[in-house]
Amino acid sequence: MAKLEFKGRITYKNQKKLPASILKLIKLSPGVTAYEPIFVDSSGMQALRKNKSSDSQGQGLSTTAGLTVPAFSLSFENFDKQWTKKDASGGAQWVFNGGAVYLNVELAVYILQGYDDPPKAYAAIVEHEYLHVYDDSVLVKKTLPEELLKDDTYTKPYLVEGKAVSDSTFQSVFKGDRYLKWVEPIWAEKRNERERFRDSEQEYKRFRERIDDARSELVRPHGRPELKPRQKTPIH
Repeated sequence: MAKLEFKGRITYKNQKKLPASILKLIKLSPGVTAYEPIFVDSSGMQALRKNKSSDSQGQGLSTTAGLTVPAFSLSFENFDKQWTKKDASGGAQWVFNGGAVYLNVELAVYILQGYDDPPKAYAAIVEHEYLHVYDDSVLVKKTLPEELLKDDTYTKPYLVEGKAVSDSTFQSVFKGDRYLKWVEPIWAEKRNERERFRDSEQEYKRFRERIDDARSELVRPHGRPELKPRQKTPIH
């Protein structure tokens, strides 16, 4: 039986750390490192929402202040050394020797230009987006591996039990991209479930209230509070 190990890996499109002045205003989930978001204008944010593989929340909302966009991929630790070719009477076969299979997610956190001030409002938006980051991390490090180990089509017979796979299947499924295309919908389904929770009205109401409260604290040059009607600020 092959010793398979799924390893989740999270990387970030932007590698610049958040400044300490903002970090101190944010409560991060365990194991999460916060990087500066990527700022985009309104047309850029609309395009991101349109192109995002799953954007079930916020339909019909006029403004999106923040958005976390994942890109999923799958890779073997050392593909050539992890597979052994064996000659058989019916043709060549391949056997998985074990090792790591990486479940990779590159995350891009976007914030709408102009929403980095006031700092408390900006921090609330970033904190909400990094809850999505935390969910993505748990998904590829725990939830997705558990789901894949239930897979009787490819994972269990060939990667766990080490059964021989025909050359044609090996070339298309494991050397090609069919296994990735098999795994990706499972990842997407689980991510969508968590995203629907994070972007539910009840869940992000508290963040929206923090944003609105921070904006209400803005003071005019002569010390009089700036009176503005509260507006809902969608975050995703």
